[in-house]
Amino acid sequence: MKLSNFKTINLKSTASLMLAIALLSSCNKEVIESSGLTKVQINVGVGKGESQTFKAATLRSGLSSNVVRSIEIPFNSDITLVATFKSVGAQATSSPGLKASTKTLSNISAVNGTNTFPLDAGTSYTVLAYQDGVLKSTQNFTVGATPNVFELAPGEYTFITYAAGNNAILPAPTGQLSLAKFENLAASVDLMYAKTQQTISQGVTNTLNAVLKHVFSQITVKFNTAVIGNATIGNGGEFAPSFPTANVTLTDGAVTETGIAGVSSITFPTGTTSGNLFESTPIKVIANTTQGQIKLKAVTIGGVTKDVTLNNLTILPNYRYELTIDLKRPSSVNIGNIHWSLGNLIYNNGEYGFAANNAAGSFFFQGYVLPKNMDQSVPYAQQNSEANKPLGINGAAGDPCELVAPAGSWRMPYTDEVNTLIAATNEGVPSYIRNRFKAYYETASGTTLGVFFNIHERPSESTKANYLFLPMLGYYQNDFTNNRINTEGYYIVKDRGAATYQFLRIGGPQGADYDTRITAADKQTAAQIICVKD
Repeated sequence: MKLSNFKTINLKSTASLMLAIALLSSCNKEVIESSGLTKVQINVGVGKGESQTFKAATLRSGLSSNVVRSIEIPFNSDITLVATFKSVGAQATSSPGLKASTKTLSNISAVNGTNTFPLDAGTSYTVLAYQDGVLKSTQNFTVGATPNVFELAPGEYTFITYAAGNNAILPAPTGQLSLAKFENLAASVDLMYAKTQQTISQGVTNTLNAVLKHVFSQITVKFNTAVIGNATIGNGGEFAPSFPTANVTLTDGAVTETGIAGVSSITFPTGTTSGNLFESTPIKVIANTTQGQIKLKAVTIGGVTKDVTLNNLTILPNYRYELTIDLKRPSSVNIGNIHWSLGNLIYNNGEYGFAANNAAGSFFFQGYVLPKNMDQSVPYAQQNSEANKPLGINGAAGDPCELVAPAGSWRMPYTDEVNTLIAATNEGVPSYIRNRFKAYYETASGTTLGVFFNIHERPSESTKANYLFLPMLGYYQNDFTNNRINTEGYYIVKDRGAATYQFLRIGGPQGADYDTRITAADKQTAAQIICVKD
């Protein structure tokens, strides 16, 4: 009997326990029934942003104010800078806390489907929940340290999510959304902001995706001088106009500049102000202007020092900007106060230009603008065996250098100018060293042998493109055979004030050059042409 009573008591206790567990489980599943709240999970990331482009417009040269892709800025008579200023999307800052990760969130998308980057561990951010403009909840989170879940009553909400790029904890605005704002924020705070409108439903875990965007602007300067060698930026740079502080309204993220506009310094990391590739430390600026100016101070290239200034730049809030300055390959080099083309004259499909330093140009006959016709399929009598034979095959009489765009800016060198070139490079330092050197262009044992001018040895790989180099490309006479490549080369030059021509002849073995000279020209020989600036 006792055993039977024992069994009965335990069965009743077990049933009671199971009923209690079921009731507790039911309460946990439906939080809304006991508390009136439901769960909201917040996913927050940095939007990649749109890649709108705003380029340098009106510069000192008086170019139009239209948006353009690049601007060419003469630095001196030999060097041209190519500046491109553009927006490059969302700001991937290097500041603690708000640095974007290299991985993309799989469960969060930016407005219009643009992907986002997650925030690094340790980033602090705040979520404000407004209902009918009234603040209902303030939630603070730290990525990796606090759960990204909070509770809220069901209904229609406007959510404001924000964080600081310097990971500062900003005071939460109070009162009506229409009046809420941050006041006198410095650019260094790097405020990030997102506004999301969403319905919070009961009985489920709601997902809130907040895609942050930078409220202020960021500017980075990249300067590449590798095509001519090393340069220096002596005194950094500056951007203007830049305001010290701004107010930001929460209802729309609008920025109102406060304080007096001044300049923001552009700095380059220690040890990177001399070389051939520079990248500034990104700066945050408060600006909303089409009259922005970036100035790099005391830039030295090729022995010339000057400021480089770009005006009328468009800087808008929310964008990350990048100014890239490249050096255009020099088109000429000054020797003896004469600017010689860096590359031989080449003709291709009606256009004239210059070949690469170590490449062959076209072979011209003296006094005509079209090069030797290499068509051997026609009968011998119709082959271009000498200048303008058959009649008209080499085009009009004239100087083909004058046809390089812009027309009239180049011409063939005169004989006396070539003599100046030879005389100017006969002696180096010390004086007994010949300042011309015969070597292969590509490497010490390359494929194109020629003469480097104004240097007594083979130049370095990083600087060789800056030197006048005349390759030994041979010549053609009344046939189509050229057996003198890498042995000698002939260049057509014109006698000043006359309709007669000479050849600049180069040749001989590698080493110091003692063989460059003027020699007689003939109408049966097609040779290379080097041009000079008119």
